Amino acid sequence: MPEIKAAGAIIGVPDKKTFRCLLLRSAKNGEWGPPKGKAEPGENEIETASREIWEEAGLRSLSYLPGFRETIRYTIEKNGKPAPKEVVFFLAGANSPSDVKLSPEHTEIHWATPDEIEQLVPHEAVREVFRKALARLKSENLKNTA
Repeated sequence: MPEIKAAGAIIGVPDKKTFRCLLLRSAKNGEWGPPKGKAEPGENEIETASREIWEEAGLRSLSYLPGFRETIRYTIEKNGKPAPKEVVFFLAGANSPSDVKLSPEHTEIHWATPDEIEQLVPHEAVREVFRKALARLKSENLKNTA
């Protein structure tokens, strides 16, 4: 079975001495995670991520941080058979947390602190992507305020 391609983004906003990141709770399985979804034919990774962020969170005006691209791979079940899946995550900053609009695919929105991400996100590989994103946001913020 061919690999399923998907993309999304870790979306952060500054919050005092840290950053909060957007989590969406899936209506399908109740799990918390970043906006992401399956690539459509002809889309590149950033187009997939941007479309999914718009569809799932109603956000269009994002500032992607150059050079951040993290990939995770895992197996899902499709048509009763195991299927490999690759998800590419980018890193973006949102202008305002209040701009998010909940999609029918999700039941809740939460701007999570790093500690909340560790508690709420069930998959270690996704938590690791958040850790890398938060480290990058922190380093970018320090550069901009120095």
